[in-house]
Amino acid sequence: LLSRDVLQLSVQERGRVYEEIHGVTNLCPEETPQLLEDSLERMAQALKDIPDKPVYDRVVAAAATAAASSSAVPAHDDDSTNGTYLTSRELWLRFLRCELFRPTLAARRLVRFAEFMYEQYGTLEV
Repeated sequence: LLSRDVLQLSVQERGRVYEEIHGVTNLCPEETPQLLEDSLERMAQALKDIPDKPVYDRVVAAAATAAASSSAVPAHDDDSTNGTYLTSRELWLRFLRCELFRPTLAARRLVRFAEFMYEQYGTLEV
């Protein structure tokens, strides 16, 4: 699987990947506040564009319901989250960094992560 994916890359892309693996270069773009905010917004849109994500949707809906029925003050004031780890800015940034700030790929990875966690543990606590 991995060798097939590598063989589909161009010679230049393959060289950059090998240099990244061996620590010669870093493919990740420089992180600026603008890059972070733009990437988070684009990832939110990419998540909305994914049609089939039942586990992720269920967790987000449960978190929104819990937040609406709770009178407690949220632990952080990041309005892009509903108070759940799966929608936290910190987790989204991890997935964005993993995918070199490509929001569509990061969104897909996050959805697969939610499904994997559900398969392993049977529930995703809000």
